[in-house]
Amino acid sequence: PSFLLSKILDQCCNLKPDKINIFFQLLNEHLNEISRRVFPTLYERYKMQLKESDLIATENDSKQQEAKNSLTEIEDCITRSSLGIEHIFRELGQVYEAYRLCDERIMKYQLSTKLKYDPILLSGVVARLILQGHSFEIVNGDDNHVPLTWVSDVLNKLSEIIGTQKKLFVVSVLGIQSSGKSTLLNAMFGINFPVSSGRCTRGVFLQVIPIKQELINQIGYDFLFLLDTEGLRAPELSGSLSYKRDNELATFIVGLADLALINIKGENHSEVQDILQITIIAFMRMRMTLKKPKCIFVHQNVGDIQAKTNLMIARKNLIDTLNEMTLCAARQENKELEFSQFCDVIEFNPEEDVLYFPGIFEGEPPMTSISSGYVEKAQELREKILISCQNKRFQNLKEWRRKLSEIWNSVLKENFVFSYRNILEVNARVELDSALCGWHSNLIQDMTSVKSEFINRLYNVEYDSLETTLQEINNELNTMIAGSGSYSNHIIDYFFIQHEKKAIFEQWRFNTEQFFSICKEKEVQRIREDLETIFKVEKQKQEIHAKSINCRREIVSEVRRLFTELKEKVSFDAPESVDDLFDNFWTKWNSSFHNINFFNNPDISNDMQQVFLESPQLKQLDVYSSRQEYIIDKTNFKLVGRSEFDEISKIIPVQAEFSYYTLMDYQHGKFSWGMIKKFFQIGKQHNKAD
Repeated sequence: PSFLLSKILDQCCNLKPDKINIFFQLLNEHLNEISRRVFPTLYERYKMQLKESDLIATENDSKQQEAKNSLTEIEDCITRSSLGIEHIFRELGQVYEAYRLCDERIMKYQLSTKLKYDPILLSGVVARLILQGHSFEIVNGDDNHVPLTWVSDVLNKLSEIIGTQKKLFVVSVLGIQSSGKSTLLNAMFGINFPVSSGRCTRGVFLQVIPIKQELINQIGYDFLFLLDTEGLRAPELSGSLSYKRDNELATFIVGLADLALINIKGENHSEVQDILQITIIAFMRMRMTLKKPKCIFVHQNVGDIQAKTNLMIARKNLIDTLNEMTLCAARQENKELEFSQFCDVIEFNPEEDVLYFPGIFEGEPPMTSISSGYVEKAQELREKILISCQNKRFQNLKEWRRKLSEIWNSVLKENFVFSYRNILEVNARVELDSALCGWHSNLIQDMTSVKSEFINRLYNVEYDSLETTLQEINNELNTMIAGSGSYSNHIIDYFFIQHEKKAIFEQWRFNTEQFFSICKEKEVQRIREDLETIFKVEKQKQEIHAKSINCRREIVSEVRRLFTELKEKVSFDAPESVDDLFDNFWTKWNSSFHNINFFNNPDISNDMQQVFLESPQLKQLDVYSSRQEYIIDKTNFKLVGRSEFDEISKIIPVQAEFSYYTLMDYQHGKFSWGMIKKFFQIGKQHNKAD
């Protein structure tokens, strides 16, 4: 850890519990003071640089790029200068996880020799700080990640402190950036989530509120857990990555909560509606049983007293749209019987669970005051939250921690729906992918048929015509691929020109065209490689055949010559002398005959290594995920690498059989691909056994 973090760790692990809270309060004030001192200077620099950039807008490209780089540098300085107490907690969590992953002996050595603190105690320290009113970061706002080890251990310590049987009620807030989410929670429960314009909250933060004893018997739970989230559709995170991040965050937050507040700025709920659609289909795809959460829509900055009556049609349209999209998603997942409307996934009553808040401020600065109407609505919503959970089963902290881990792991495993804006985009993508898969299957089938025809042509030509035939086949293949774009052009024309959803499909046009091109190139390359292999084999077979014919002729000629010589010189009445002369002659001739090379001797070990490393099956085995980590001994072809293959003796018989059959097939001019497949299958079985 750095010097600053080491000092903080020292204080956390050595101060008394009642002093740690004071230490962090003073630290927070000190960090805020630094920010108040640094930010005005940085903003002034940014303002001056922005004016300078406007003045050189007509200059050459190099000066414009230099000005742009200066602005980016100042923006980075502003981001790095916003150091808060949440960043300190995040660093503590990273130190904790690092030490949890260390080997116990190494950890004990470091603790006994170098460190004056025990990082394992940090989970208990932070748990006590949470109970004293500090916010706890669950989702890292910079990389959209949940450090499960750190979060789980802190919640375990919190459960030990408050008691394992204490019941809790979880309230989360979700909405577009700068819609007043943190302000709403602060107004209702008197807490101190940070508020400002722009992206003031990054990630997800937990605040724990204990319930007074006189209210516990009335409402049924002991603690209220509040989850404040960063704003969705942030301008800083534009593009498809923003959709994925927002959809993952919304699914995680709504799934964790017993009650989700959907905060909407104004009357327009289209953005939140899109996010809820993805949340619905994500819940359907999760292979886990979730307690159905309840949601309340809160419209901010709606000053009309009759808003609830006047916007009745808008509420009906909203629930109709959500019902339609829920049914559409259920059909796609084959769950129509289980989910037919929005309230089957998320509990929602459009007449009771929609509230309209006026603006929070009245008057003009500097005479601005808090709106009494906003305070009344916040009080009404708080009472609604407290009584909405009556007669329900509440979870304890251990159950909620397990639920948090399950939902986050499910979110990480889902790699499809979160990348899209709404269910319409999901269905459009599924429809396009279905058409592309059909086209690809037809392409493979057609190319396989063409390859069989070409192979037969190579098998049935003479030796002198092999190269000419191969060239003709390559030319025909090029002509065939050039004229095979009719069906792919039909797909492009249908989806991107004629389809009623062509506006949605347009974003995938370039990738679709690239898909067509890449698939054709891969199939052509595959056919050419197979034909080239067959060409080499056939050429070698015919060369061997020609040499064998020459050898046969030479043998016949030598036998005739020998017979003539023996007929004149040797008496056939003495068969022993004839046999001796023939044996001597045959030994001499046979030694000269064996010096003829029918073909070059193959480097079997090297060829086996190359085939092994370049084979597609290599990528499918987790144990071979990085081939650079393995060494293949060419002498006996043994694998040396990770622990999964340390016991080489288990696979030596397989290698011996593999090498033997490969050598035998080489002598016949072929390579034993079947034995390679057998080798990989045994490797997979060995991997599973370990």
